[in-house]
Amino acid sequence: MLEEWGGDAILKSVMDPQDAIRAKEMGFHAISISNHGGRQLDGEVALLDMLTSIRVATGPQFPLILDGGIRRGTDILKAIGLGANAVSFARPYLYSLAAEGVVGVRRSLEILASELKLSMALLGITNVSEITSEMVRPFKGGYRVS
Repeated sequence: MLEEWGGDAILKSVMDPQDAIRAKEMGFHAISISNHGGRQLDGEVALLDMLTSIRVATGPQFPLILDGGIRRGTDILKAIGLGANAVSFARPYLYSLAAEGVVGVRRSLEILASELKLSMALLGITNVSEITSEMVRPFKGGYRVS
């Protein structure tokens, strides 16, 4: 199937390490960790809770995109610290677009970037590549940056 496409392919909505391994073996170039529709399911596993195990299963070089749950700069930092190469999000973008159009979207991206930069500065780092798993601590009900 992927051979017929001939281009890079990303598989979306992976939540299980075994599915991530299968996607890699099938020739996908990256996966998007997402519980698409999970906000409607009571008790769905959080994306950050699956990220580390998927990173371990796929190895350090396989690109992982955390798709969802990003509301602030510290969320980006947590995702990268737990193994994501990138994040994607819709809710902040769509809310900003609805409220103020393109100006709102631009401002929401500026806010996320400034929050990420501030969080990094508070940790004593200046580059995203310096974010490590030691900077993200689990606690009851989630993760915190420390």
